[in-house]
Amino acid sequence: MDNNKNEHEPILPYHVLILDGDKLIHNAIFWDTKSQLAANFPPPNCAIVLESELPDNWQDMTIVNGRLVEATADVIATRRQVRMDVKIELIRTSRKMRYENETDILMIDAIEEFARAHPEYSVFKQWLDAKAKIREDLPKPDLGEGE
Repeated sequence: MDNNKNEHEPILPYHVLILDGDKLIHNAIFWDTKSQLAANFPPPNCAIVLESELPDNWQDMTIVNGRLVEATADVIATRRQVRMDVKIELIRTSRKMRYENETDILMIDAIEEFARAHPEYSVFKQWLDAKAKIREDLPKPDLGEGE
């Protein structure tokens, strides 16, 4: 008969939040009954919050016994630092890719121009000779007629 009681429970949009250490993860919005979601995401490290009741500052909160509560200043500071570290690393990676794709070729062309203008620098002569050897080993195909 307990199942009949759940038949009248409304299906609504709920946010499912999960605590992983000090990290609060917004899992998703689920349309279901609260009791079914609680069975799938049990306390104490999960909180189920009606969509209309999720606080704007949920990222500065934590979960205690299945309830969303204010986090300590230390937890908030740690989370913000982790987010900042992730953003910095993404920027560092993006810059590295752009340097490799956009500026490194310019630098190599400038070095080659300098090397050709200054044959007295033996290290550049070795580099130019090595490039010439590669071109010799891997020549471009000679396109004849009909190819």
